[in-house]
Amino acid sequence: MEACRALAACTRLEEAKYYADKADALAAWAKVYQSDKAANEAKRLKLHAYRRMNELAEELHPALKGKGCGSSTRGPKSLLIEVGMSRSRASIVRKIGALKPHRFEEAVNAAKALSPETVASYNRGGSDAYAKWTLLGGPKFRLFCRKFEAKALAHEMRSHEAIMAHKVVAEIRGWLAEFEAHLP
Repeated sequence: MEACRALAACTRLEEAKYYADKADALAAWAKVYQSDKAANEAKRLKLHAYRRMNELAEELHPALKGKGCGSSTRGPKSLLIEVGMSRSRASIVRKIGALKPHRFEEAVNAAKALSPETVASYNRGGSDAYAKWTLLGGPKFRLFCRKFEAKALAHEMRSHEAIMAHKVVAEIRGWLAEFEAHLP
């Protein structure tokens, strides 16, 4: 929590970016040492850093609204790119910054820490239930199914992998049947 307090006190984008970079390094070391607790804390710190970067970018270059203000207008996203972020990373920072406070806290306090990419997809609008469905991976799983042929994937598995896959499929099938039965 001390890192989050220091991050909240950041006054420059570079300071917030420093914390995001340090969170990446911490996550890498946690993976090497197989520390789930450190990895979760690193992800949470990165979410806070992204949120703070968005706040600072909005303060320094507020988004202009109105006629004639196209994508070439200098705003928060362009500032994030200027300080070294890719367009996609700047978009993720902006989406995390746009989360309602309760949604952000929910994401930060999830039992298993979420990646910034997952949290960014959390704000697509709609109900909390749909946000959870998105986090579950519903739309991503659909893309996965379209990309990989079921028959080919099943035939490539080793026997011990197939045993585990059967168990997982049975559990998912039961959950989906119940879910579908209760959809309006």
